[in-house]
Amino acid sequence: MSAFSFSLLFFISNFLFFLDFVGVHGIASLGYF
Repeated sequence: MSAFSFSLLFFISNFLFFLDFVGVHGIASLGYF
């Protein structure tokens, strides 16, 4: 169970990092136009 929760936490943190990365680059690309 702890391994499952650890992998779930790892997945969520990676997903949030991906959303933050896409959001920052989306705002930057909008600023260029």
